[in-house]
Amino acid sequence: MIDINLDLVRDFEDYVLNDIKNAKNNGFSFENYNEWKKEEIIKINKEIDNFKNLGLDTKDIKKRLETKALKEAYEKHLIYTYSALRERIIPIKPRKISYVKNFKRIPEYEDGLVFLEKKILSGENLLPHMSRQIFDTSSKDGLLYDFGIQHLHLGLKPDPKNPKLIKGREKVLYCVVDDENVYFLVIDNHGHWGDIELVRLIKNNFPNLIKPFELNVQRLSAHLTEEERIKLRKIGINTPIEVDGKCYMSLGWGVNTAGTSTNAVIKMDRYYQYYKNVEINFKQFINDNIDSLRNILKEENKYNFVAQSISPIILLDKDNNVKISLELVYDQIKIIGIEC
Repeated sequence: MIDINLDLVRDFEDYVLNDIKNAKNNGFSFENYNEWKKEEIIKINKEIDNFKNLGLDTKDIKKRLETKALKEAYEKHLIYTYSALRERIIPIKPRKISYVKNFKRIPEYEDGLVFLEKKILSGENLLPHMSRQIFDTSSKDGLLYDFGIQHLHLGLKPDPKNPKLIKGREKVLYCVVDDENVYFLVIDNHGHWGDIELVRLIKNNFPNLIKPFELNVQRLSAHLTEEERIKLRKIGINTPIEVDGKCYMSLGWGVNTAGTSTNAVIKMDRYYQYYKNVEINFKQFINDNIDSLRNILKEENKYNFVAQSISPIILLDKDNNVKISLELVYDQIKIIGIEC
């Protein structure tokens, strides 16, 4: 049996943490460890008190107060925060533009709209047009999480307060962005964060976007005001969306208990599971195919693989001068290449 040491999940985490370091260098702010630790200790102590009141053992919870455990938890917090940030940022690539029927172009915003349209069609970075809070990773975008709708600013010049952003104006463009298209809904005042009329525009003009979220339920017995919906989002409660007698789940997959993106959490969970599965299956593959690999991997050697690349996956053992490129296909390891 070949002795293989590999922690691909840790390598993945290091890769993401390095991305976070680069994001900080580019102006994005993340919660400070000491500030986070203070709040985390308060939460853990409340859990301990609750367990004590129920007569339950608190030993495992108390371990979370140890310095090592807190630092590991903080890294996980950063990683999931980064996933939420990535969920908000529009990937850079050219896209087509579709407009609702009777889309109204406002003359005083025409120059900013044309400027934005050119950027979308040519595939330029749209980050400068996004939320004024985008560089603060503790900020939340309930409109995106709940309705799946972006709002883009229609300025022309850099904002003096933050030159990385376009200077904002009173009105913004509300739109839906997918991998291939940007769907223009309306130019309207800033602040329509819970306005069902935006969802109605999607339903009436781009029914294919909303159909997958339709719920098989009758009309709702009660209807939330815009303010009520926003308040519930902030405390992590998702509510159905009713438009013209049909009900839908959140088009942006909703908020979690922390009030951030559920979809971002799901995506990061999948990454963790994927790299864990790769690690398990890789070790099993090597030992199941030991006979055919004897000329490359020696049983008497110990192999310490680290990920030289996460995507594509390239594992490197410097001591034994072995590099392996691979992928996981339906829980089966596929070796793409081996270099010695």
